[in-house]
Amino acid sequence: MSLAKITPYLATGALLIGLVGCGGKTPTDPTGGSVAGGSGAVGALNLAVGVAEIAEFEVCKQYNGTPGPAVTINYTVDFDGNGSNEITSSVQLSAGQCTVVHTYQEAGSNFGLQIQRVTVTEQVPSGYTSTVTTTTVNRAGTTTVGPTAGNTASGDMLSNPDNGFLVVFTNTATPPPPPDPGIGRFTGGGANVDAGPARISGGLTIHCDRLLSNNLEVNWDQNQFHMEEHVTTVACTDDPLIDQNPPNAPIDTLIGTGIGRYNGVDGYTIEFTLVDGGEPGRRDKIALKIYPTGNPGAPVLNLPLSSLSNGNLQAHYDQPHK
Repeated sequence: MSLAKITPYLATGALLIGLVGCGGKTPTDPTGGSVAGGSGAVGALNLAVGVAEIAEFEVCKQYNGTPGPAVTINYTVDFDGNGSNEITSSVQLSAGQCTVVHTYQEAGSNFGLQIQRVTVTEQVPSGYTSTVTTTTVNRAGTTTVGPTAGNTASGDMLSNPDNGFLVVFTNTATPPPPPDPGIGRFTGGGANVDAGPARISGGLTIHCDRLLSNNLEVNWDQNQFHMEEHVTTVACTDDPLIDQNPPNAPIDTLIGTGIGRYNGVDGYTIEFTLVDGGEPGRRDKIALKIYPTGNPGAPVLNLPLSSLSNGNLQAHYDQPHK
């Protein structure tokens, strides 16, 4: 991950925040590191951004996929491990940024005889989940735990100093819920919708529920199928990998079944899939299977999912209805 350092300093009670990009140099550390800050600097240290360092408690922020909003990280420091929390503060981080929230202070814990417990908690943005990964470094090496679900982490910093921590919060956008079954519909654009040998004519309209009347007529090789007004089954979905705009719609795929007449004879079933792939219509796809009801192994038409050669399929918001 690409990380930037935020180094907070406490001066006359005010928290001043400066941004230093990865590999950037500060006037106090021309080697490319950063002066240790947070709730009590112990001197100039060469710190790598996003790397666990002894004597430091560092926090980083990242997103899975497209970066989301900046977040607030609350933190507390308990200088003797008794829950008194001598320091309570917060810092704001954007995607790819890090900050050192605390550096070990021997004078603050009876000259190193007591632990300094640091706790950090992310305010998770709406519409996202959070995981936390904690890396602990000490004289023996490093240990990483996670990622695990959650938005808080803590660590006990020891004397001399003997250890340090790096906490990485990662947010992932929550997938949108599936659309309600009755909020979308499909129509056919153009005089005809053609794919393979099949032509859909007479105006295509399929709703995402079984309440309203529908229209589906398929013609091929001098054959005709006309579906009855109400579908038998229907399911509508919104695939995040498909951009069906324009117009804006809650769905891009409709899968259904119905019964109807084949060349004027009752007793036939149709299975169909409609996909609105956006404009132009050649991105749209359709699948059709028509067979005697109860005998799907003997189809009179079996068109696998195919791109349109003419016309288009259009997903819409449906009109309110009961």
